[in-house]
Amino acid sequence: MQINTGKYIRFMNKFLAIVTIVGIAIIGFSACSNNGKSGAVKEDGLPERSIDDIEMVMMTDSGNHVADPDGFVLPKTIEQTNKRIYKLQTASGVNMAFVVAGKIKTEDMREFALQVGTKYGKAAGNNQKAIVVVMAVENPKWYMAIGNGLKKEFPDTVCQQINNESIAPHLGRGNPDKAVNAVMDAVYERIKPKTNDSDF
Repeated sequence: MQINTGKYIRFMNKFLAIVTIVGIAIIGFSACSNNGKSGAVKEDGLPERSIDDIEMVMMTDSGNHVADPDGFVLPKTIEQTNKRIYKLQTASGVNMAFVVAGKIKTEDMREFALQVGTKYGKAAGNNQKAIVVVMAVENPKWYMAIGNGLKKEFPDTVCQQINNESIAPHLGRGNPDKAVNAVMDAVYERIKPKTNDSDF
């Protein structure tokens, strides 16, 4: 049997082109399905957390302000965050709480944040100068609730800016550690003129 060399070459070229296109499509799909998340994101299998099964550490330990049941935030970040919040409390009377979990069992993150704020507010003597930030890492979704006593410093436009610049870019890449730090930086910047603390 004689092989037509010209037809064979054209066939192989088409075949290789198809294989290349399919290969690129598969690679592109894999990258997109990862959503740009870093190694900080845990594997699937984490429970969907409700407010009742997240230990609100700030209720039992006045020096701890980060509830992190799934271990997404580095210990050094938690330590630094606690120190910075303590300075906010002593200088300006501002309380803060972070809740970071892999999955949070609600579509209404605002309501979840308000529930945390209600519990935290009671623990903190009903202080209305409070900020509560909740983050679900694997979805990702988040909300920052502001107490009535801080509405002047944190109007809706400022909160939206913090959401867009401090939370969304980092949480979208699966890095809640950086999101916590960025939120603290933004809050410090807003409270800074109201304190003489040289560390701010």
